[in-house]
Amino acid sequence: ICNNLFITSTFGAGIVTMNNALSHLSIKGNTTNNGTFTSTNGLTDFRSANAQTISGSGTTTFYNLRLNNSNAAGVSLFKPITTAATLTFLNGILTTTATNILNMSGGSSVSTVSNISFVNGPMNKTGSTDFIFPVGKDNVYRPISITTLSGSETFTAEYIHADPDGVPYDVTLKDAALDDIGRCEYWML
Repeated sequence: ICNNLFITSTFGAGIVTMNNALSHLSIKGNTTNNGTFTSTNGLTDFRSANAQTISGSGTTTFYNLRLNNSNAAGVSLFKPITTAATLTFLNGILTTTATNILNMSGGSSVSTVSNISFVNGPMNKTGSTDFIFPVGKDNVYRPISITTLSGSETFTAEYIHADPDGVPYDVTLKDAALDDIGRCEYWML
């Protein structure tokens, strides 16, 4: 259990577990997890003025995760991670890819998202509750939401700040029920 500890973390082949509600792990550098990091309670805080990365070959599950990074590059994922409870965006961009994705568990939530703090890239949400995906790109927060779900599913969402015509869609083939298609942005859900 770490309490207000500022570190650059490297977790070896072992198991690190945070299971105390008062646990607060503040990471000011990069994190490499080659074991298992599980936070069943408490808060992990990525707090820095420098770009940060999360990498390694191990499984990484955060309970409460807070992004507080003032660097333009923010925090970049080089491995998939999971947030089990709350993801709080205070400052900074969380950059993901289809391979190195953010997974939000069933019942999890996000808070304080803004034009300076959101997910840049795809992310997953599992569960049966309404959810607003905190996605954006190019310093613009552009959320998309799911509502009125009938069962537990996993959804992937991403905001793309580009014309959808050509790649991946031909806008002339739009459904007849659509009057117009925006040509500057689109979402994948």
